[in-house]
Amino acid sequence: MTHLKDLTLKGQYHHGPTSTTVGPWYHDAFYSTASSMASSAKIDPLPLNIHSGDISGRPSVSRDLAQFICKMTHLKDLTLGGQYHDDFYSTASSMASSAKIKTLEICSGDLSKRPSASRDLAQFIYKMTHLKKLTLHDQYHDDFYSKLSSMALTVKIETLYIYSADLSERPSASRDLAQFICKMTHLKDLRLRGQCHDDFYSTSSSMASSAKIETLYIYSADLSERPSALRDLAQFICKMTHLKDLRLRGQCHDDFYSTSSSMASSAKIETLDIDSADLGERPFASRDLAQFICKMTHLKKLTLDGQYHDDLYSTSSSMASSAKIETLDIDSADLGERPFASRDLAQFICKMTHLKKLTLDGQYHDDLYSTSSSMASSAKIETLYIYSADLSERPSASRDLAQFICKMTHLKDLTLRGQCHDDFYSTSSSMTSSAKVLI
Repeated sequence: MTHLKDLTLKGQYHHGPTSTTVGPWYHDAFYSTASSMASSAKIDPLPLNIHSGDISGRPSVSRDLAQFICKMTHLKDLTLGGQYHDDFYSTASSMASSAKIKTLEICSGDLSKRPSASRDLAQFIYKMTHLKKLTLHDQYHDDFYSKLSSMALTVKIETLYIYSADLSERPSASRDLAQFICKMTHLKDLRLRGQCHDDFYSTSSSMASSAKIETLYIYSADLSERPSALRDLAQFICKMTHLKDLRLRGQCHDDFYSTSSSMASSAKIETLDIDSADLGERPFASRDLAQFICKMTHLKKLTLDGQYHDDLYSTSSSMASSAKIETLDIDSADLGERPFASRDLAQFICKMTHLKKLTLDGQYHDDLYSTSSSMASSAKIETLYIYSADLSERPSASRDLAQFICKMTHLKDLTLRGQCHDDFYSTSSSMTSSAKVLI
């Protein structure tokens, strides 16, 4: 069938509308025949998902499956799940240069005790000349990381997602992973989630200037008690000359924030997304984070989620004039009973001379609205999104919100979601002539 684009193979697994799934329910002859005819298959453009179950005891099937994958000239997107014999990896490695795969996701079970398979998998990855996006799950032997590091300069990968939970006690593998990341000349997008040894962070820091990464997502669940690793992580972030987009999730030691603050002026970050749920009782870290935000000369877009000490808001207010932020997205669910923080947040918003787009979600004290109203004429906001579910019984806050909206001389685009007291609407109506936006 020369025009086959969509394949459904009935058996153990479900075939969805966006992929082709091959399962483990076939005789060896299926795989050998598929291998012999792979070059004529036209399964593209759908991704191919292979969930083979456990064929680690079937070397012939493993070899044929590897040949099938590498011979398909139209295969661009592949997800590998299951357990394979070592022959799968050695065959895939030997034929990798003929594969046309651009996107590869590997969920291959546990290779941590299989050095030969790990090395061959690494060779398969770096020999594929068309591979642009790689996602790695599971566990691998140290040889996997050392082999990748040694060949990093030849790899064409642009997007790398790593979900590795087993490197915290493996310094050599952690160092090699860091070297692999920093040596790749084409890597632009990196996502890290898992646990690494401190050597990963120190090596990354020492090689940061050579990294070409533009987008970085880090989820660090195990670093709150590791100051050295956090300092190195902060240095890695600030030293990278190409990093434009940073997303941080998890818990960090205070040293991360103090180091970030001290190096903020050298950072090239333009977009910062932070979700920190553990800073509510940490004034020093909160102050340092605020300084980091306001000192960055390239920062244009900021997203803040989570809980912070009042010092984050007071420091931000005091440094607002130096901030270059143009887009601010804030989701604060814990300021309803915090008048000082609410006032400082309002001042931060109104004092920023570059702020054009604001999204406010969450709960705030009345002082946010009264302060915003009193400073509205100085605000440069052009686009405002407000999601307020708690103003229906608050006439004063509702009036102040209406005044804030109507007094802003640059406001052009307004979106309101939630419930407001009737006073919001009566105040808005009485000030319509002064408003620059249609309410």
